[in-house]
Amino acid sequence: MSLIVAPQQDSECMLVTIAALADVPLSVIRQQACEFAKVPNWSAVPNTPMYWPTIKKLCVDFNLTGIPTKKEWYKKVLPRRRPRQIPSGKGSIGFRYRGGAHISPFEDGFLYETVYPNQAYTLEQYLKRNPFTKVIDIWVEKVI
Repeated sequence: MSLIVAPQQDSECMLVTIAALADVPLSVIRQQACEFAKVPNWSAVPNTPMYWPTIKKLCVDFNLTGIPTKKEWYKKVLPRRRPRQIPSGKGSIGFRYRGGAHISPFEDGFLYETVYPNQAYTLEQYLKRNPFTKVIDIWVEKVI
């Protein structure tokens, strides 16, 4: 099985990752996020105080555990020991690169990039393609 990953617009990697893991259309996730944050479009939310409360609300609403909390994300600002592969199961993997950070969903050892949505990568392939990227951490979706 492979995740369905919609192409992201500006600053939507977290929304795309949530949509893929929840198996819900990105349009539904985007609409709920904007309604909760009280904004007309998502691009108004990143880098504001509403970002992490909105992400938390979406994770609660869709019963997701494979997405980092604000505390987990910022605790991992410095990359940890680089893992050699993506684990089985599904979840998200966070990256830090020059000038920012990024998150993508994974399933059964393959990363699904939100910028190039119909391509699956091993961690080695992804990091080779993006040489200035460092892994922040991997969050695995817990089976409840």
